[in-house]
Amino acid sequence: MYKIELIIEKMKTTDLLKEYCDKEKFIGFCKKCKNYNKVWSCPPVKFNSDEYLKRYDNAYIIGTKVIYDEKTIKNTNTEEKISKVTEETFHDVKKLLATIFLQLEKEYENTKFISSGVCDICNECSRSLNNPCRYPDKMRYSFDSFGMDLSRISFKLLNTEIKWSKGQLPEYYTLISAFMTNNEIDNLKEKIENHIIKYN
Repeated sequence: MYKIELIIEKMKTTDLLKEYCDKEKFIGFCKKCKNYNKVWSCPPVKFNSDEYLKRYDNAYIIGTKVIYDEKTIKNTNTEEKISKVTEETFHDVKKLLATIFLQLEKEYENTKFISSGVCDICNECSRSLNNPCRYPDKMRYSFDSFGMDLSRISFKLLNTEIKWSKGQLPEYYTLISAFMTNNEIDNLKEKIENHIIKYN
């Protein structure tokens, strides 16, 4: 159905904030989303998001390309099918990445991953009920929560065009996440790929 390819670029966290963060613009977009103020992983966050990221010297930006095979693209030929395949794919890949990144957090001190998109651990987030997160040890904030320009990150940093479904399933989707750390991690791409093989 699909394969996964990784593109990883390392940069200093200060440079990430300087070059790709525009809270006013991108948090503004988030305010129009149905998840705004209803999901703990999404805006508004209840802390200084810049200071949260600055605790970590390095940002490993991870572009996960979910590349569909020709048969899947051909057979996903209605809006209903596109929506179903997209939702299932995103859920499965995000769950896989979360499992891997949580494991890597245990292997490296002073690390935290930033998720691609909304947390979907629970069917209904406890934030919508004005309750604390049920799984704070597993929930990670979305890149959107920090006001990042994900399209620019994808195009300029990862050299990858973000594709959208426009009446048909695209060739690929790109999920953008980050691994924040005070460490220098050699062969991170290989480590993640090995975990993908292990868990798939």
